[in-house]
Amino acid sequence: SPCRPSIQGAAASPACSAGLTCRCLALNRGLHVCLNETALRVPVWAESLERQGLTCEPRLPTGALPMVVPPIVNSDGHVIDPRESSNELRSWAAVRSRGFYSQYLLVSDPGDALHGVPILAGPDVNQTEDTRFAAT
Repeated sequence: SPCRPSIQGAAASPACSAGLTCRCLALNRGLHVCLNETALRVPVWAESLERQGLTCEPRLPTGALPMVVPPIVNSDGHVIDPRESSNELRSWAAVRSRGFYSQYLLVSDPGDALHGVPILAGPDVNQTEDTRFAAT
């Protein structure tokens, strides 16, 4: 269950049952839950593969800003190049994403082109993979 972390060095959060501690569930998400001390621990052999410098609390590095969400544009189930698309999407691709994203695919309910989740990818991602991910 969700909990609030205690001050470092203090006892476990009173919201957690005996034997559980308030721990981070996913880095950079700010979600703390009551867990067994060994739950979700990364094996020693995999520690070097973990991303370094992340905290549980959501924060951006100094000077960084979150990316402005791309506009919702019906792609009719096809991967399109946002840099060569409609004026609104082209403008977003040139200014907000600085020309990085070369693939855009809107995943939405059939018949609802006004709502959905844009899938973005750079030139390093195969278009077949984009379409396969969107189909799941």
